[in-house]
Amino acid sequence: MAILLGLVIAGCQPSPSPSPVPGGGITSRPFTCNNGMEATGATTSRDRENCIACDSTYILINNRCDIRTEYTCDGGVPQTGMPPGNNYVERCASCDTGSLLTGSVCATDFPFLCDNGLPVSGTIMMFDRSARQNCMSCNTGYTLTAGGAGMICNRLNYSCDNGTPSTATPTMAGQTFCTACDLTYELSATSPIVGTTCNAVPLGEARQVGDLAAGFGLGLVMSRGLTSIGDTLYMIAQSSVDTGALYTINIDPTDGSPDGMAYRVGNAINFGQGTGLTNTLKPRALGALGTTLYITGSGNFSFLYTLNTTNGIATRVGSVDAGFGVGERLVDGLAGIDSTNTLYMVGESLHALFTINVDPTDGSSDGMAYRVGPRGFGRGFLNSYGLGAVGNTLYLSRGGGLARLYTLDTTTGTAAQVGSLGAGFGMVNEEDPQGLTGIGTILYMLGNDNRALYVIRTAP
Repeated sequence: MAILLGLVIAGCQPSPSPSPVPGGGITSRPFTCNNGMEATGATTSRDRENCIACDSTYILINNRCDIRTEYTCDGGVPQTGMPPGNNYVERCASCDTGSLLTGSVCATDFPFLCDNGLPVSGTIMMFDRSARQNCMSCNTGYTLTAGGAGMICNRLNYSCDNGTPSTATPTMAGQTFCTACDLTYELSATSPIVGTTCNAVPLGEARQVGDLAAGFGLGLVMSRGLTSIGDTLYMIAQSSVDTGALYTINIDPTDGSPDGMAYRVGNAINFGQGTGLTNTLKPRALGALGTTLYITGSGNFSFLYTLNTTNGIATRVGSVDAGFGVGERLVDGLAGIDSTNTLYMVGESLHALFTINVDPTDGSSDGMAYRVGPRGFGRGFLNSYGLGAVGNTLYLSRGGGLARLYTLDTTTGTAAQVGSLGAGFGMVNEEDPQGLTGIGTILYMLGNDNRALYVIRTAP
């Protein structure tokens, strides 16, 4: 027992201090290295650990061989597994927010970028690619604009007011080149450098629109009336197989452009009036008030009918006197203004504006016309009229000579000229305006001779 106690006490004694050497110095001892190769030389320190290389599965850190069984990653998640060899290995699997995996490490300083150009030299502490955009110059077809971390290269594009710009690449910024124009504008070449612009059609001038086939694709021999309910265009026309029928024309709701084709409503011959009454209901004028279509026929007398928008059948309305009670046998235009619930009429022989009484509850009418004002349109008016409304404004198109567009005063009935319909209207053997209506701010007009559709600009 005494011997064991002595051993324990001896084991607890501190390590002996380095032995003094002759002359009063301290003894130096060689370096050591656990789990590796020690450095050559000696030290007087008690800590003699000084490694220069480590055994397998160990890594040299601060002159010691420590166990390293996993990869490391500053600023992210390290890859799994054991690094090969005896070196400290940083290998990241993913990075924290704000860092970017570059090779096998997570970086926070990144070089500037420039899509479609030459970047500025330098770095920025930004992870997002778009935030590192900083250009000093651009490739051909691009221009420097503010953005990213400084300047970015944006593609040059043609501009086009009131139309569709070209998709080609201009040679410099600010160039205009249009390939198509909005409804009431037309292409006008200005110069090879600036390109082609869309200029406004003169006020009152008609411009043919749509991909118009002959007779609206139906072989129509005469188009007579035009009106609209909401965004739907309606027209009446005669074809080679019957006296008259109702048609629609498709309108693009985004820009108001038509496809130029007519689509028949129902299969009724002569508006359902029978072949024996063709002299009573030849199509003459078409108008709308609210959601009701009205049509006039010509022959011995003028009569007023409603038209069914589903089957195209006409129904005679009201107590109709000869010529609407005013002796007007040929009604050229019908148009309604919904805000005042008023149906207007213009005639070929009297050259004046009339109203027709309409019951707002059921659309019925007494068929009587009431003249607006004592003087009519004014002096010098000839036949062939179209009547239509844009909002609360009545417009009158006139053929038979110098074709013009007018506004009509709904209180006095007098006409004020807006402008010329343009070349080809109202002359002998040329186009004759037959129908007029407004959708939104666009005024549409029918031509009789070539069965075509036109738009007219009414505002500056």
